[in-house]
Amino acid sequence: MQFKLSLVAASLLATLTLTGCNDDSSSTTTAPETKAITAIDGYLVSAKVSVDTNNDNQCDKELGKTIANGKFNLPKQYESNKLCVDAIAKETQDEDRGLVVKPFSLHAPAGSDVVTPLTNLVAQSMAKDSDLSLEDAQTKVIETLNNNGLSVSKEDVFGDYVANKNNEDKALVSSQLLVIAESLTDNNDKTLEQQLAITQELSKEVQNKTVEELNDFAPTVTVDSETGTVTVKPNQRPQIVDNASIKSQSIKQGESIAPIALTNLFSDDTSAELKYSLESIGTSINTLSIQNNEIVGSINVAGTFSFQVFATDEDNARSKPITFSVTVEGNEQPEPEPQPNFEGKTWYVIETGSSNGTTSTTYPQTWCDSIRLENGIVYYNQRSDENRNSCSEANEESGTYTVKDNTFTLSFTENSETETLTLNVVNQKIKLENSEIVTLTEKDNTERYTYFENKADAEKRLNVKSDGAADVRDIPTVLPTMSDAMYQLGSYSVQMYQDGETNKVKLWLDSQNGFSCADAGEFYQYFVLTSSTFGDKGRVYSQMPGTDKFMCADVKENNISTAVIDFTIPFALKVNENYSLIGSVFDRDKEALESVKLNLIWTGQSNND
Repeated sequence: MQFKLSLVAASLLATLTLTGCNDDSSSTTTAPETKAITAIDGYLVSAKVSVDTNNDNQCDKELGKTIANGKFNLPKQYESNKLCVDAIAKETQDEDRGLVVKPFSLHAPAGSDVVTPLTNLVAQSMAKDSDLSLEDAQTKVIETLNNNGLSVSKEDVFGDYVANKNNEDKALVSSQLLVIAESLTDNNDKTLEQQLAITQELSKEVQNKTVEELNDFAPTVTVDSETGTVTVKPNQRPQIVDNASIKSQSIKQGESIAPIALTNLFSDDTSAELKYSLESIGTSINTLSIQNNEIVGSINVAGTFSFQVFATDEDNARSKPITFSVTVEGNEQPEPEPQPNFEGKTWYVIETGSSNGTTSTTYPQTWCDSIRLENGIVYYNQRSDENRNSCSEANEESGTYTVKDNTFTLSFTENSETETLTLNVVNQKIKLENSEIVTLTEKDNTERYTYFENKADAEKRLNVKSDGAADVRDIPTVLPTMSDAMYQLGSYSVQMYQDGETNKVKLWLDSQNGFSCADAGEFYQYFVLTSSTFGDKGRVYSQMPGTDKFMCADVKENNISTAVIDFTIPFALKVNENYSLIGSVFDRDKEALESVKLNLIWTGQSNND
């Protein structure tokens, strides 16, 4: 028979070996060198980190979010930039004080290892006075602390004072700075002069207290709006009663929880009455509430949800949180619709590879392949150059298969050598119309594909013309959400155009719920255009200058993000030439997400509507 075993392995799983970037397909992507920084009020988790890239004291480049212990790996290229940390209401966690309910921002000068309310004073001072040096700005803060009774060093003030609580020699200074820093955060909206005055008064207040007295010390700070005079009233935040906790709850969907009494969980000797509040963590679930000092309500969504409950005294000091979870068992769901018969029909799939069976290239291209499984026989098409833009029938007998529970084991034998592939039909609710989602596994490599029942749906991906109408250049697809095992309908949209003497291609990754550059960076390793007109290597990568990252910009409409991948092409575009656009998914995600595989055609005209 004409079928070649090596061609099947290459055509079915070619993308698994399409690694590398720039002009060498065997090269690997190297992670950028980073510097560890820490965001502190207490340690801030899931706080946004950004930098000032143009020295205008505005942080314009968002880099990501902090993780446990307030840690963030700052790329070394931004080490000389001012740092900003934004605590996000209802999302950022202060590991000491609980969920942040009021947003705030903290800054730090370039080169800092930490971003804290105290580095924020330094950054504000330097922003207000451009002639003020870093050393002078730091000295100003240290003197404000020490001239009022404390004895702290530069390393104490501008280091990780939370970690120092575990150091016997540093525990007192750490506790003093933590009280001052938390009060500064609570007064983050005040002017620089007012915050320095608060720092001064708090230094007097904490200087003669022990570590035990400073634990949960939450003084009330008021600033006279006319005179700016700062008044500090000593106060302890409400305490969690020893060993008090809330057991994890388990209910059925729509069922009410057993009321959870709160009055015995917190105590405060100085407050006649405590008020209680409840916050959901990482979700908008808000159907639980507090009534008559009890948590009551129901949840009508299946899953496990986490909450924090707080007590607040008459001076508005909030306790540390008690965290608990509620697991909601979903109602019995109807049986999934039976899978359509996969056998006996031709399926069309977009594939990447460098060969059509008779000629080969050194760069990957997109093709249409077809497959039919019938009566134990595997049939493929004979790939030809025409399959760059069109699909042909699967009429060539190529191997055999067995099937069990929508899992097909495909065997191919040539010259007494047998290769085995496993094709699994995925029963996924979110998928394109008239298609099936399958995974193909060869040895330890598994990759996801969309198999189209209609030839036209596959060919749409191979004929994206530069002057085509919007519906021609919008390609429906399935994209992940950032929730585990969740998918959403979306689209690839392509623009090809000339910008002066530069040729440009833009790929829009769009969905109803949003798909950002951060999401793209989570799943895609690189984006590349290939063509015989692109020099010896035939490749042009989307690449941010000076980095190994692809060029991406977030475009927002109605607060929904679309990731836009940008290519700058240093070659002339050839009319009617096929340009393959490939977005290669990281190996770890190939089973969960299909790589981008499109074929673009430059007609000599653009349509960017």
